[in-house]
Amino acid sequence: MAWLIDGACARLSAFALILLVSGPVSAEIPSTPEARNAVIEGLPWQGAGKYDLPASKSTINLPDGYLIVTGKDAAALYEAINGTDAPESLEAVVLDPKAGNIIMFKSIREGFVKFDDWSDVDADDLLRSYREGAEDANKERAEHNVPTLTVVGWRQKPSLDPNTKTVSWALDLQNEAGALINENVLIFSRYGYEQLVWAGSAKDDPNVFLNRIRAVYDFDAGARYGDFQPNDKVAEYGVATLVAGLVGAKVAAKLGLLAVALAFLKKAWIIVVVAVSGIGALAKRLFRRPSPATPATPPPEDRPGQGPA
Repeated sequence: MAWLIDGACARLSAFALILLVSGPVSAEIPSTPEARNAVIEGLPWQGAGKYDLPASKSTINLPDGYLIVTGKDAAALYEAINGTDAPESLEAVVLDPKAGNIIMFKSIREGFVKFDDWSDVDADDLLRSYREGAEDANKERAEHNVPTLTVVGWRQKPSLDPNTKTVSWALDLQNEAGALINENVLIFSRYGYEQLVWAGSAKDDPNVFLNRIRAVYDFDAGARYGDFQPNDKVAEYGVATLVAGLVGAKVAAKLGLLAVALAFLKKAWIIVVVAVSGIGALAKRLFRRPSPATPATPPPEDRPGQGPA
């Protein structure tokens, strides 16, 4: 496989990422561009192949032209980029090195989610909650020299597709690097859902990268939404409350579901938005190296994610 990537096109500085705050900032999280670059460059980036994501019972068949880190390596990348602790159940991060955009994969298994409360979604309240979360997070970002960010507004309001069992929404953002986009896709399964977050420059179309990766991603046989059995666990909330909790606990509380809102909060569900800058030059050497050998399978206790199957 050809791994030589045009450095002029690898715009890591265009990254933007939904950040799920998960407790106090770790002392090990890098706070300088040099330290962040060292972490990112040292990760065991891998290329085309089949990657099992055991937490969600799903698989990515990654095509040529993309790179991936999984499990603890995905968490290390997240922390280097964002300056805060990685969220629990972060399974993988896929990179398009030519465009400099990423897709984050996060698994939640709290039971089968029903769609019958979708009419309760209030896009205006959700946007206010996003903005409040971003303002609060700017203080924390400053501690690790990460640029502050403004939530401009909806690029796409939350929408439900009952045929594909997905919910999606997208935000326009702004920071010192320019205009950015975050697009979220929730793909529902028998046991919960997978949250995909596309992050990158506003001059790029998120759907190009997202559609290609979604086409090679699926839950395993028996784990899909249609495989639900009557005795399966059902989530204590519907899809409207889920989306509200992902955006911010205040909205879930307003819906009269304070207990659910607090559960989201304990699981790091207050979402703020962070942009990455200052590491674009790293791409010139990061991807000009041969494809690594398939890693040895680690012991089960060290396998939050898994390399090529």
